[in-house]
Amino acid sequence: MDESGLIQKPKRQKLNEEQDIDKESLDNLPCEIVQYILSLLPTKDAARTSILSKSWKNRWMCIPNLVFRQMCHGERTHFKNFVNRVLLLRDSDIEKFTLFSCAT
Repeated sequence: MDESGLIQKPKRQKLNEEQDIDKESLDNLPCEIVQYILSLLPTKDAARTSILSKSWKNRWMCIPNLVFRQMCHGERTHFKNFVNRVLLLRDSDIEKFTLFSCAT
């Protein structure tokens, strides 16, 4: 803690050239590995990986396990729209579907 008694957030470190993510190595990962990695993430986080590289743009849409978690303080309509969009964009079968929603 600092002198004021408040906890300070750690500062983000910038990546230098040696630490920079090699996007080509992400593109070269076998599809099965990418699918496995994405299946371990909540659906919202898996969708966020689409910015990692062009080849990852739509890979999250094929994950077999969908996990949705509504934050209790979030807007319910936004959450429902997100779930609907994900289901409409699906191009493969769903093996597991989990939905956590806050009762309001």
